[in-house]
Amino acid sequence: MIAPALEAVEYHDETLPGAFLQPSPYRGTPTPDIDARWEKLWDWGAFNVPEDKIPLLNKSTDDPWHHTDPSHGGGVAGLFWGFHQIHCLDLLRQMSYKEEYEKSGQRLPSILRDPEALRRTHLDHCIELIRMDMMCQADVTPYLVLDRPDDSTGALNIDFSVFKRCRDFGKVANWMKDHIAISSVRDSEGHHSR
Repeated sequence: MIAPALEAVEYHDETLPGAFLQPSPYRGTPTPDIDARWEKLWDWGAFNVPEDKIPLLNKSTDDPWHHTDPSHGGGVAGLFWGFHQIHCLDLLRQMSYKEEYEKSGQRLPSILRDPEALRRTHLDHCIELIRMDMMCQADVTPYLVLDRPDDSTGALNIDFSVFKRCRDFGKVANWMKDHIAISSVRDSEGHHSR
């Protein structure tokens, strides 16, 4: 297996703030600012994967891979899987706020401008890839249950703020910024390539 950006991967431990009402710059009714924050998480373009490394990805060099311009290295265009997963979460977020986008008068995200059949296919694709990725990772980090002694209903309080060892996203994003070979993988309508 090859991952050119492994050189940029550093880890840190942190407690992820997961409370139900935890404020976040990525949560809430869509605004141009929130949309821009999400897009900055995943819309980085492509980097070069050397042709001779393609078999390490369990792929054949006989396939018609898209190559970057020789002035940018001329390798096969590659994107980060993790950034694609964030793109998929962003689409699900946008769909969950469909009515708010339509009422707001702001430009609709590309997923909301797609024909219904394409929208459904794209969302199903994203849901399936997120499912596979989560099962592949099979995260076993425990999250805990608290008693509510003052609650006579017996309802439990789940603590979703978990302690995790995380990759430094900023370092990975900086690696990508320094290695961009194709600045955008969107079509003329603004769709992320599928």
